[in-house]
Amino acid sequence: MENNKALVKFFALLDLLTITCGFAATPTLASTPVRFRQVQNQIVTSVLVNGTGPFDFVFDTGASSTVIDSELARQLSLSALESESVHTVTGSKTVSRYRVDSLALGPKSVRSLTVLCAEPRDIHAMSPKIRGVLGQNFLSEFDYILNYRDQRIDFEEGGEYARKLQGARLPVERDRGRVLVTTKPSSPQKRASKLVMDSGATNVVVFTVRTKKADLEIELDVNGGINASTMVRSQTVSTGRLRNLEIGTEKFSWLAVRVVDNSEVVAGRPEDGLLPTSLFRSIYFNNTQNFVILNPRLPPRVVTSSLRTKPHSSFVLSKINEQVTSEFLKAWNHSHNGVDSIEGVVLIFCKTDGSYFANGLVHTNETNRFSFKWDPAAIAIAHTHPNNKDPNPSSEDTRVADRLGVPIFTLTRWGMYMYDPVTHRITQVQNNLDWLEPSSWVQASGKQAQ
Repeated sequence: MENNKALVKFFALLDLLTITCGFAATPTLASTPVRFRQVQNQIVTSVLVNGTGPFDFVFDTGASSTVIDSELARQLSLSALESESVHTVTGSKTVSRYRVDSLALGPKSVRSLTVLCAEPRDIHAMSPKIRGVLGQNFLSEFDYILNYRDQRIDFEEGGEYARKLQGARLPVERDRGRVLVTTKPSSPQKRASKLVMDSGATNVVVFTVRTKKADLEIELDVNGGINASTMVRSQTVSTGRLRNLEIGTEKFSWLAVRVVDNSEVVAGRPEDGLLPTSLFRSIYFNNTQNFVILNPRLPPRVVTSSLRTKPHSSFVLSKINEQVTSEFLKAWNHSHNGVDSIEGVVLIFCKTDGSYFANGLVHTNETNRFSFKWDPAAIAIAHTHPNNKDPNPSSEDTRVADRLGVPIFTLTRWGMYMYDPVTHRITQVQNNLDWLEPSSWVQASGKQAQ
């Protein structure tokens, strides 16, 4: 009976969620694009230092200052200035400072820029080709869109983004150049939290010393902590899940979180934690007027007929039937209920009578990338996530959904999540997987068990 109730409740919820899906083309405005690549979830760009290079630098919105390795400083014959203290989530360290005549990213450059110096081993941990970190003393000079979907940075020209981009404009605070956004508390009794928009963070980071009265509910993992490293030192931090997070119009559930509980580390910090920019498809940073737009959109009137589009199609969640959920279950079982890193992929199709059916694909190891053979007739994708992975569709998942113009689902031990490429929002459509049990389908359909 419990399974019956679970399935009935699930389909009742689906009846309320009808989603119209199509490929949302991204028109271009006057901008200067710079391509980037991702290395271990970090944004890596090519820069020129004093006209020399290019050198690979990490693009880090959470870093106050630009950093170069000491070998590059010697290579460029830079003269050292006085020392300075660097503050990270694992502590503080005194480092040397240098001044470069110019630093350029694409056509954008800043002259007479002060940079900090780090030992090569601190920067090369990610890749031996990385020579520095591009921080806010450079980035805050410009307005730009950080576009994860297309892996590019679009620098604004002439204020056109500010005039035409749509989306909630969230005012930001500044701390040493870093951008702080404020969360929405769940009740007047709760205190809003301030989080740094950090492209260098791979997970949400929360400072529990500062957030005891804040509206950040965390369920800690029972397995203990992990080792977190920065250019300063390493420290053990706890891991867990953040129940709910709302910023502007964007909502998240059960995000993976790293918990730092060290009063010495967070002393003097105005923020309650760090927010990975990779949670969003794109972000518009307006440093001139001090606001951001999360997942910005352009108004329909600027879309031209020359842009590539995908024929419009619709997908209705309430049409998911036993055959489709059967394929879901096979994929989930193949992953050993999320214990293995092997992930199952299911494509959903629509028959001529309007009903749905699904085909499970070859199950792939999705440790690093989501890969499968696409069928243009499919109207939705579902796949499993391992238990040690964020249950929400990843940035790679959302890029696939945006490119193909269909919704993508993740089946996880936390339930089922969906990313809609039209609204660019992630929704938890079921908080457990009880409804996958075959006994639920039999009871809910009124058939007698054999």
